[in-house]
Amino acid sequence: RRGLVIGYCRVSSSGQKADLERQAEVVANYCEKQGYQFRIIKYIGSGMNYKKKGLQELLRLVCEGGCGKIVVNYKDRLVRFGYELIETVCEEHNVDIEIINQTDDISYE
Repeated sequence: RRGLVIGYCRVSSSGQKADLERQAEVVANYCEKQGYQFRIIKYIGSGMNYKKKGLQELLRLVCEGGCGKIVVNYKDRLVRFGYELIETVCEEHNVDIEIINQTDDISYE
């Protein structure tokens, strides 16, 4: 399980469900092309709410050794603010964060 990659996809509102599906498709295609054994976590919720089910599940996997890498389409899909804190937790548990698109996310918000 240590090698499992988590593709993490998030949008802020239920009106963005189509965007969430497109985001998940991009992340899944990327993971497949990289040859990763992966699982997608996707959820709808604010990037500023740290108690959302999807983020809690991701952090639990990181802290319990359930993944070795997180893949996100854009940096702000992980969290809107406090990315450095999540990054530090991941570093402490030897989990890499891989960001597919290094540009600002303007399509999902």
